[in-house]
Amino acid sequence: MSLSTIPHVTDLLPIVLSSQIDHNHDGGRNAHPAVTYAFEPLQSQPIQSAAPAIVPDDDDKADSIPKHRVEHSPSNLAACQSAPCKRGGHKIELGELRFGTYTLFFHTGEMFWTYKHWRCVTNKQINTIKDIAKGEPQNAPGYDTLTEQAKEHFRLALEAGRVTDTTFKGIPEPVYKVEIAPQGRATCQNKECKDAKVKSKKGELRLGNLVRFQGHKSWKYKHWGCATVDEYRRIRDVLAAGELEGLEDLDP
Repeated sequence: MSLSTIPHVTDLLPIVLSSQIDHNHDGGRNAHPAVTYAFEPLQSQPIQSAAPAIVPDDDDKADSIPKHRVEHSPSNLAACQSAPCKRGGHKIELGELRFGTYTLFFHTGEMFWTYKHWRCVTNKQINTIKDIAKGEPQNAPGYDTLTEQAKEHFRLALEAGRVTDTTFKGIPEPVYKVEIAPQGRATCQNKECKDAKVKSKKGELRLGNLVRFQGHKSWKYKHWGCATVDEYRRIRDVLAAGELEGLEDLDP
């Protein structure tokens, strides 16, 4: 379907389809007016939730959980546990390759996962996960959830006994879709909206971003007006390639 034959969609995507981008846009809730539809929203498939955190019921299950794992971060909430990053309050970016350690919290006696940026992983930790994997990268916990590029960096690290490229983040190319919210349940992932627990209204245009976690995939949503300038730029590129999901399903 040609975009020129969908004038209403052109109205809905003014930033994406225009060569001009508002560089002062900060992704705030009121940066762009919300678009609400009067027609009935299309039926959509249920959203699959990301895998819950692993919480052992007893000591035997705790012993069965590997000490380390590698994965792409499903959010930007986890703080890196390396000393410099911890002091600076640096967090791991959404989608970034991270290294997990299953740790005992002495104050409560509970086990939980802590994480580091890939660049912050020590040589000792690389060798420990190499032992867990018995020297074979594909045996490492979480390996099968990584992108091909991240797998290659992990393999090189196991061979060298250290992280070979401290600039590598491994954030996958984002997958976006646009759709009309079929319900009013999903909380907008813009920080201001998320803190205030503001949800997308039924019938409102929203932007979906595919999130990967431990081999599972789920969609996270923002109000269309809460997308950032960087997201608008990426969406424009996706549109130019004809790969924006959901566009064909919008009512012209």
